[in-house]
Amino acid sequence: MDHFSYKEDILHAEEVSIQEIAKEVGTPFYIYSTATLRRHFDLFESALSGVDHLICYAVKAASNQAILKTLAKWCRWWPYRFFGSWKNWC
Repeated sequence: MDHFSYKEDILHAEEVSIQEIAKEVGTPFYIYSTATLRRHFDLFESALSGVDHLICYAVKAASNQAILKTLAKWCRWWPYRFFGSWKNWC
C-alpha cells in the first residue's frame, strides 16, 4: 500500500494533507512516512526470512533522528550498531 496519495487533487501522507503540513512548518521541508518505512522494512524481512541476514541502513543517506529512532524500535541489532563489533550485529 502506498501511504502517499492524492485526495481531491491534494497530496496526502498517511491521510494528512501536505498543504496543511506546509502551512504549519513552512517550506521547504522533508516528509517521511513511518507506515511506508515500516512496509519496506517488513518486505525486506519477509523476503529474507529463513536466511541468516542483516538489514542495514546507511545513516549517511538520511541522518534524520526521527528515522533513526524509528528504525531502532524495529532492529534487534541496533545497540550493537555503534557499540559492538560487526560480529555482534546479528
